[in-house]
Amino acid sequence: MKHCNKCNVSINTNEKYCPLCQAKLEGKSSSVYPTLRSKSIDIILRFILFFSLVAIFINCYIDYIVNKKLTYSIFVILGVISF
Repeated sequence: MKHCNKCNVSINTNEKYCPLCQAKLEGKSSSVYPTLRSKSIDIILRFILFFSLVAIFINCYIDYIVNKKLTYSIFVILGVISF
């Protein structure tokens, strides 16, 4: 966060000059945008997606063998998609 010594305010900006008095700001600039999430969360989400797809295919296979239809699997697929 940058600081203006003349106005005695701290400003969260990337600008070089104070918007109030046009004096030069001191300090590090900081981003006003949120930081990106870590890659470990992306890896976890990919594993969840992969295992969900595997569960859908296994469920469809078992449902087809038992009932010769995919009536029950439609509910499972819709449940996984809505999750």
